[in-house]
Amino acid sequence: MMPEMVDKLVSAATFADIDCLTCSSIRFSGKGAPNTPEGKLGTQIRFMGPARAWATKVNIVGDATCLIKASKFRDHGGYTERYRTGKDDIEFYSKLILAKENVSYYPDPLYYYRTGDNSMKSRNHLQEEGDFRQISPYLEGLDSEEKSLLLLRKQQKDAKKNKGEKYKPGFLKRTIRKLRKFARVKV
Repeated sequence: MMPEMVDKLVSAATFADIDCLTCSSIRFSGKGAPNTPEGKLGTQIRFMGPARAWATKVNIVGDATCLIKASKFRDHGGYTERYRTGKDDIEFYSKLILAKENVSYYPDPLYYYRTGDNSMKSRNHLQEEGDFRQISPYLEGLDSEEKSLLLLRKQQKDAKKNKGEKYKPGFLKRTIRKLRKFARVKV
């Protein structure tokens, strides 16, 4: 955690009257602390904020490092508990988004997140269960047909895998690609 993390979150949440405020982090690896010879800095983890259209597919709001009004946490049942299943934070944020609570994201990194082979996620996480948990708030109140439309949608991984087979570049793209073989052209 960076020293100013709590102050920045409290100031932003108070100023904007935000019910739930998440934040960004910087990944790092190694045995040492960040910014040391034994700790290698990685990329910043960024989120886009509450966008319902994307919320069933990706984590759009952030992780469990956040500031939530206690009343809102209680009103929406807090985090659910399911053995060896992650994404409880994403499930909770989806409940808040669907209830039209004021959810926001602080864009500056406020803590460091250590990555490695022996992480909690790699040792104790059932991916399919987590994915289902992520969309479960969106299934409430739907009939069986609406649920099947949401659950049986084309998976992101399949779409990415088949993208190259279906992609047919237009005339301009083909021409630019041919030009790049002969000269360095920036377009």
